[in-house]
Amino acid sequence: MNKILKKISYALGMGCALFALASCSDPDDELTSVEFDRLFAPTNLEFRVDQVDVTANWGCLSEADTVTFLAELYDDGGALTFQGDPVATYTSSTRSLLMEDLSGATTYSFRVKAVGQVKESNWATGTFQTATEQILEAVATEDVGGTYITLRWPAGEVAATIEVVPTTDTSANTVNYTITADDIANGYAYIEGLSPETDYTATMYRDNGDIRGQRTFTTTIDTGNMTVLHEGATADDLLAAIAADDGRGIFLMDALDLTMGDVDIDKDVTIAGNPAAVSTLRVKFGIATSVGSLTLSNLKLDGSAVEGQDQRGNFIEITDAAGVINSINLNSCEIMGYGKNFIYNNNKGTLGDITITNCYIHDLCPTGGDGFDFRGGTIGSLMVTNTTFANGFRTFVRCQATLTGSITFDHCTFYNLCNEDTGSNNSGLFRITDGESATFTVTNSIFYAIGNDQCSGNAGVWARTDGMKVSRETYDGNYWFSSPNLWGKLHADDNASVATEADPQFVDAANGNLTPQDEDMVYYGAGDPRWLK
Repeated sequence: MNKILKKISYALGMGCALFALASCSDPDDELTSVEFDRLFAPTNLEFRVDQVDVTANWGCLSEADTVTFLAELYDDGGALTFQGDPVATYTSSTRSLLMEDLSGATTYSFRVKAVGQVKESNWATGTFQTATEQILEAVATEDVGGTYITLRWPAGEVAATIEVVPTTDTSANTVNYTITADDIANGYAYIEGLSPETDYTATMYRDNGDIRGQRTFTTTIDTGNMTVLHEGATADDLLAAIAADDGRGIFLMDALDLTMGDVDIDKDVTIAGNPAAVSTLRVKFGIATSVGSLTLSNLKLDGSAVEGQDQRGNFIEITDAAGVINSINLNSCEIMGYGKNFIYNNNKGTLGDITITNCYIHDLCPTGGDGFDFRGGTIGSLMVTNTTFANGFRTFVRCQATLTGSITFDHCTFYNLCNEDTGSNNSGLFRITDGESATFTVTNSIFYAIGNDQCSGNAGVWARTDGMKVSRETYDGNYWFSSPNLWGKLHADDNASVATEADPQFVDAANGNLTPQDEDMVYYGAGDPRWLK
């Protein structure tokens, strides 16, 4: 046994000596490169889908100038079996590949490998699903009425039928339209028989049932029963129409510019403008009694000072503790110029459900007023979608009232907010102090230039440390940039779960063009959709 151990010790000793000699050899013998007998497989394979065009991207550890890439595409429902012949093969000298004009709404299997002077790599595989093909153009405002729509596409593109289906109101009319040869030659179809004020989805089909395009739209108000004001109508005419209205609503047919001053409402009010000829109302609405609803659509609401009238203070205000309004609905409006607050309740009144859709709200509260300023009473819910807020406000949402429902912002763009008054009265974007049974949700939104370099403490923050008293917060798909104190309080340590830091690269923010150019934001459709069209 001792002899065996000695032999082992001798062998180990010789090995160590040889290692030491090798370690001390001339520097010219150092290992400077490693050659492999085959190429590395592509890594981090990902796909970017743009309707029926798909870009595949990947990484590769092999030197880029020594390899090319061979890719194959299979229409197998994403089974990754790669049986039979591929529907397409591709060769690329870069780590990116564009596949165009694929079938819509189809799941493909894809594989790619590196080839070069040594043995080719293994395949990297993945699946993706194309979106619906889209040859239909965006629906123009002037092409939609209460009972009709004109859908447009490139002249000469062939399709067979268009199905127009209501997306919410199942009792509304559905229309199946057969496309004619003239329609194809002209590049448009005029479709009648729709229901007013209804959300629709129009789908264009080929003869074989494949989808060629799909668009959503909302029909306008049917003016048949409404009071219609035409060119030449005055502010007094509109006030008289409001006083006489029995619930049918008022439609402003032509582009009027009416200075109305302070209007106290004591009944349901619906005022709709013509989206093809938008009217401007210079007005402040006050509520001192019980009111069912205030609905404003396709209007420009301007609080700026005009000859003979000072700047309006608040856009909508509960002016008395007895003031109650069940719902406020703002749709497709531009709102600007108000000096103090956007929607204000400093009494013990009751705000019900506030719904804001497709609005552009900008240049408000230059002297340090708050946006949604609910300091007393109760509020039901606040739902804001597809809307832009720019240039103004001290605190954006100040909710010290009792919140019984939820606050939600989805697909919104926020630019240059919470910069007015950088002192202690600035509570940043969101402050909710009495919403323990409520929820707070922000999704698919962009925040840029919230607060500034002068902000400290609570100024310009997402929320104060004690300023988010709700039962649940939900965040997804948000981005932020250039907001120095945004995470100075709440979410200081976990803000990555609230929003991702990235520059949206707005086209010309200083002059009002908030179109993002960041690839991810465009791809995922972040922010107000008006800037992505």
